[in-house]
Amino acid sequence: MNALPTTRRTFLKQAATVAATLAGGGLSWAAAERNAGEAVPSRALPWYRRTLRWGQTNITEIDPSRYDIAWWRQHWKRTQTQGVIINAGGIVAYYPSTVPLHRPAQHLGGRDLFGELCRAAHEDGLVVFARMDSNRAHEELYRAHPGWFAVDAESRPYKAGELFITCVNEMPNRSIVGTMSTSNTWSTASPSPRSASCGRSRIPTSTDGTTPSCWSSCLGAA
Repeated sequence: MNALPTTRRTFLKQAATVAATLAGGGLSWAAAERNAGEAVPSRALPWYRRTLRWGQTNITEIDPSRYDIAWWRQHWKRTQTQGVIINAGGIVAYYPSTVPLHRPAQHLGGRDLFGELCRAAHEDGLVVFARMDSNRAHEELYRAHPGWFAVDAESRPYKAGELFITCVNEMPNRSIVGTMSTSNTWSTASPSPRSASCGRSRIPTSTDGTTPSCWSSCLGAA
């Protein structure tokens, strides 16, 4: 059954109801929201419209050996979290991956941490969004697929420590579906060799990678 569309009039009416309820001190914010939205039951809405309060666990490689899922479940309940973003894979996998060249986290030890967190969240009624951090990779993946990685104007790969930085225009960043792909370290101006062969050969030589004209020239938009 399709949910009724939310109009501006309906939104303002519901907001006023929530505000009035909270002013009286009778209900929590979550309860007030539920009462205001009775005309459209929350379960009738798709998950991406009813999940408003998100939490993100940024798991590190040492965490699988000491991860306290019970504590997180209490935290989700205490903060009235509706959805969680959980590390699944990318640089490393937080489940026993059998994908070639996809390393498990260093201290995973065969544990399916992503699966455990996913099951716990679903049992608590939360939506789960799998996080794929594909901005870097280990050398064996770079050697197998050099065309997926960012290079400078002289075709030297960009690195962050021992990891190789992937190109925003290439695999795996353009083929991730149904997950959240995140990165904070895209190289400033560096199409991969494969991007160049697809027509993006005008690699900027400017050190100012934030200049719009620099990027539009690089990507063939100008």
